[in-house]
Amino acid sequence: KHFNQDNDLDVVQFDYSILNKEPEKDILPYIEKHNLGAVIRGPLKMGILTGKFNHETQFPDDDLRKDWPKEKWFKDSLNKVEKLRSLVRSNRS
Repeated sequence: KHFNQDNDLDVVQFDYSILNKEPEKDILPYIEKHNLGAVIRGPLKMGILTGKFNHETQFPDDDLRKDWPKEKWFKDSLNKVEKLRSLVRSNRS
């Protein structure tokens, strides 16, 4: 809203995934109301939704992600992925 005070905005880029549905509260309704385009950042939550990370995942010291396993958001995200995994059956995509 702040950036579109002159109504010259065409596209909005924002973080959105099954683990971050916060944009559904205000960003998505605003985009629809003002007929704006959307570019979604992080649909796979930085790879977390691919299923390749777990609670034992460690990253090398020279990796920007090295501190992720210590972060609450990372642990919470992994827990959510585990719950989602239980809903997925092998014969469905």
